[in-house]
Amino acid sequence: MFSLNLPLRYRIALTIFVLQTVVMSLTLGVTLSFSHNSAKSQLELDEALILNLLTDLSLVSLFTEEFDELQYHMEQVTLDPHVVKIYLVNEQGKVVISTEFDHLGEVLPELSVDNNRTWKQREMTGAGLLAIQFSNERLQSSLQAVINMGIWIALASLTLVTIAGLTFGHLLTRKLSILKDKAGRFARGDLLGRIGFSGKDEISVVGQAFDQMAEKISVNFMLLEKARDELELRVEERTQELVQLNSRLSMISKTDSLTAIANRGYFDT
Repeated sequence: MFSLNLPLRYRIALTIFVLQTVVMSLTLGVTLSFSHNSAKSQLELDEALILNLLTDLSLVSLFTEEFDELQYHMEQVTLDPHVVKIYLVNEQGKVVISTEFDHLGEVLPELSVDNNRTWKQREMTGAGLLAIQFSNERLQSSLQAVINMGIWIALASLTLVTIAGLTFGHLLTRKLSILKDKAGRFARGDLLGRIGFSGKDEISVVGQAFDQMAEKISVNFMLLEKARDELELRVEERTQELVQLNSRLSMISKTDSLTAIANRGYFDT
């Protein structure tokens, strides 16, 4: 996967790290999306429940024009950080109940919208309007908590994967390192070194084949050295024989074979 000039063990660890990073990123993305949608759905259910409950109470209060008890209930509801403001408007468009007393008896103010807060309204035909402002901070806090937890889990997982990758790379390349070292020493003339791998995995089989090859080469080399020594000995023996033969021929050429007296050739010399 990588063409970097790195040892094989580090390339294996780096490959595992990159693959795990991709998997963790995809998993974290799916988890965040699922958690966000789940938290959003739960908040929408809670908001719908609050809106339905207050709508029923508001209808009774608008018809009876008794707002004190409902005012108390709405103030209790706003104790929940998720609920920011509540307005109840009668059919004349006047605010009859509000968590902000400055607006009581006035026309409903403009319902401003921003990213952190949303308004939900329930129009009660012939009675009035209920408007509740909800905060999105709970959803954002929940999402941020999931992100933080996911980051810590990802960091811990990547750390463990890195350690596991380095360990796995070392274990996987340990035999290759031994095989490389023995092959280098064999190439430099150390014919007695053997790898000695046992097992049936591919690297062990290669090591065993190397040992068999080294054994045959060692035997053949020893036979070759023995043959060379024998050849040198024979050459030396033949050389001595030739020296003796030449000396004998020289004597024959200088003496008479019958009387063993120096002949005319020796005399001329």
